[in-house]
Amino acid sequence: MLESPAVIQTQDLYKTYSMGVNQVQALQEVSLDIHANEYVAIMGPSGSGKSTLMNIIGCLDVPSSGQYILNGKHINTMDDDQLAYIRSQDIGFVFQTFHLLPRANALRNVELPLIYSGVPTAQRYDKAIQALAAVGLSDRLDHRPNELSGGQRQRVAIARALVNNPSIILADEPTGALDTRTGAEIMELFEQLHAAGNTLILVTHEEHVAQYAQRIIRFRDGRIESDQTVAAVFGEDQTPPPAKATASANVNHPAVSRPSKQSQLLPPDLHQTHLTTPAEQATTTYASQKRTTDKPPKQHTVSPDPKVYTPLPKSYTTASVQTQPEAAQATLATSSYHSMSLRAFSTRLRSQLSLILKVLYLVVMFILLLGALLAQDKIHQKLAPSVKPLESTLPTIHPAKLVPAPNQ
Repeated sequence: MLESPAVIQTQDLYKTYSMGVNQVQALQEVSLDIHANEYVAIMGPSGSGKSTLMNIIGCLDVPSSGQYILNGKHINTMDDDQLAYIRSQDIGFVFQTFHLLPRANALRNVELPLIYSGVPTAQRYDKAIQALAAVGLSDRLDHRPNELSGGQRQRVAIARALVNNPSIILADEPTGALDTRTGAEIMELFEQLHAAGNTLILVTHEEHVAQYAQRIIRFRDGRIESDQTVAAVFGEDQTPPPAKATASANVNHPAVSRPSKQSQLLPPDLHQTHLTTPAEQATTTYASQKRTTDKPPKQHTVSPDPKVYTPLPKSYTTASVQTQPEAAQATLATSSYHSMSLRAFSTRLRSQLSLILKVLYLVVMFILLLGALLAQDKIHQKLAPSVKPLESTLPTIHPAKLVPAPNQ
């Protein structure tokens, strides 16, 4: 099998920062190749240099020395405008804190890279809709970030990273701000993106997240400590995460999302112990049973005794079977969503009312000023006939009436 071409090549990279009179070596002698459609996890403690390497790979920074080649282009010699163009065309970023515009809806957030790239409006709209559909958010186009859950916000960020069809996707702790179940859904989505042919580079602190990758590069003190495949790190018999086991089945359908499993992002030693109640264990066992016939089985709900089942109405589905804690969480999430929507509506209403009041104030002041000017003009007109000029009050003297005084 021929090896795919290298999209990223670094040779003896160094990065030095000046801290006053001190010199800090963030990267030292970093040489690596990352090939097309490769899934790489970069790990290391804080201050090990992995974030600095991500900034250089993402063309957000340049090395102090060494060579960095991206898709055959030498990045070291490029100016700021050229680096910005490379970022917009070849690299998609996914951040831990999403970095979405709070006052723009999901569609506008995904359109943003296309606006910077100068894509026409019609094409921009179509591409943004396709990107959101690929991450399962076709029904959330008009929702703002405060109207979305954490997982949905991260999906919007992933759609924004995909909209320009970049050659590589850089994800910096994409599950760091998410709960376990939502993090599992995001990692499943990354699996689908990788199966569709994308090159993924993931920065993480978590071992069970790194197991989704094909290769793990560990950093320490600015140097590469190890560069191994996941099989070499965890063993050939290591059971892969459930998303990895089924990723190949969705190569032709990257937009189809699989059902999430809460245990996918848990460490291996907790996979069997995260179910704490008999009801949860019974629900999981029942939902995981194989269906051997084409006739759908009867749906059941869990009673307090896990061995006793009660039939559900026909309108219910297996996905709707929830334990009491899950139902409470769903109710809480729904109420939180409605409260956020109400707060957003009230904020917009207050701002609009404030603008209307300001306009009315200006109109009233203009009317009052105009009335004052008109009243002053009328007063002047009434007083004008009663005021006579000074010349009209003096007697008129004709020259013929002037008689010279007699001489004495």
